[in-house]
Amino acid sequence: MSELYADVADLLARPGARATRRGRVPIDASSAAVRPTDDAVELDLTLEHVTDGIVVHGTVSGTWQGACSRCLEPVSGPLSVTVRELFEKEAVEGETFPITDDAIDLELPLRDAIVLDLPTVPLCRSDCAGLCPSCGVNRNEEQCTCTGEHADPRWDALDELRL
Repeated sequence: MSELYADVADLLARPGARATRRGRVPIDASSAAVRPTDDAVELDLTLEHVTDGIVVHGTVSGTWQGACSRCLEPVSGPLSVTVRELFEKEAVEGETFPITDDAIDLELPLRDAIVLDLPTVPLCRSDCAGLCPSCGVNRNEEQCTCTGEHADPRWDALDELRL
């Protein structure tokens, strides 16, 4: 059984009841280009019984890793995501998550929150010069001697257009 699977039968039996979930847990974000380091995160969550169901709120933290979007060098940074999700017995698709057999699965909402918070264009530094499109040299480390002209003859016809 997953560490992100929580039995909430006790909470559902007592209105206003609370429980906490803390610890380091694995998150499957392997399909993302940028993902949590070691595919694990720290949880500090509170599960609370409310009128509509169970509210899960707290933080998920750790570090992320990926490749710079310009030079492809490894890059990483801190990850801290605030989570607030509602679980209901009759979930509304796209708005709430289901309570199934008096249990909730935290993996999908936590993974969604993490992936949405990861940088879409990670950079090793804000002034990263990237790779030369002609010779492929990392322009952060050395200067290339390329002229910047198109070497691909398929684009030559565009040079003749006069607008």
